[in-house]
Amino acid sequence: MQEKITFSQKAIFCLKKHTLKWVLLGCLILLIVIALCWWFHEVDSLVKIATILSACFAGGSVIYLAKQIGMMIRQDRYQRSHEFIKRFNSKEFIEIISNVKKCCEVFEDSNKSDNEKWNYVEADPKRKQDLNMFLNFFEELGLMYNEKLTNKKITKGFFKGISVGYFEKCYLYIKDRRIRQNHSTMFENWEKMVEELKKQ
Repeated sequence: MQEKITFSQKAIFCLKKHTLKWVLLGCLILLIVIALCWWFHEVDSLVKIATILSACFAGGSVIYLAKQIGMMIRQDRYQRSHEFIKRFNSKEFIEIISNVKKCCEVFEDSNKSDNEKWNYVEADPKRKQDLNMFLNFFEELGLMYNEKLTNKKITKGFFKGISVGYFEKCYLYIKDRRIRQNHSTMFENWEKMVEELKKQ
């Protein structure tokens, strides 16, 4: 299996690569200026020009590197968003969704009590596992979305209807689970993402 290159590794590689290039170019320019000033015996001019060029080189390097890092961050967000889409469309997850849909039908049945809905999930270990994996998927997506670690345009375009729809269907179960497990912040990242998506 090919080892996955992390964002930090890519950033370090890019910084090393482009910093070396700019340092060499800056040194070449400085050497040319120093040689010319020395040739014409302009010592004062040499100091002033070297100082100005050094400042310009440093400022330009910072701007250039900032742009490179910004580009890598955008690429990383884009890649992470597509990884979520790929996971959601995987064969394994499609099978999970089929079980979740059955749970949602029970959750929306007004003739069933909260206990009956809870027991429906608890009665089947596979059903419970699939529902937990589904809820945790959207909680993870919500965390990445809220922390600006995904491309919001891509995430919104693919997941808005799905995320909002399933959260509303599962909300009574989530609310009941928060109470039963005394965990008021359970799935709060998913909920926060849904609230933001609804505004857009």
